[in-house]
Amino acid sequence: MKRAIMIFALLASASILVSCNSETTDNITKTPQQTPNTVTTENNKNDTVEKYSEGLIFELDEDADGYILKPKGTCTDERIVIPPMYCDKPVVELGGYAFKDCVNIKSVVIPDSVKKMGNNVFRSCHKLKDIYYTGSEEEWNELTDKRQMDVSDIKIHYNWK
Repeated sequence: MKRAIMIFALLASASILVSCNSETTDNITKTPQQTPNTVTTENNKNDTVEKYSEGLIFELDEDADGYILKPKGTCTDERIVIPPMYCDKPVVELGGYAFKDCVNIKSVVIPDSVKKMGNNVFRSCHKLKDIYYTGSEEEWNELTDKRQMDVSDIKIHYNWK
């Protein structure tokens, strides 16, 4: 029995390594594996542990030094939690239309590793009311362009740790 458990653990570990190290020819990884898969956030009341959202699609950026969150993932969470790291590299960009027409999204946690946002990231996300950004308000203002992203009805929470 111990031998079977050890073999299973070895195979599970190998599948995680293959997932992060085997890119398709177009540099898209469709099965997110990040380490760790939870984040501890502190709000004004208590510490909470949140799991990173599954079903997000990442693509290695042009310089191969970070990942871009791409549209058309399978995630259906009402609260999207984007990991700061993916396959040992930072998540550096939210691609254009990343959450377009994701009508169930109510809130998003964005790590300060994200340094760029594409156009219309939250287009037609009518239920989105809160964005929790782990960086400062100044960093957020540098990251976003009000002409590309209408956040007038969305509350931005800065320094969310």
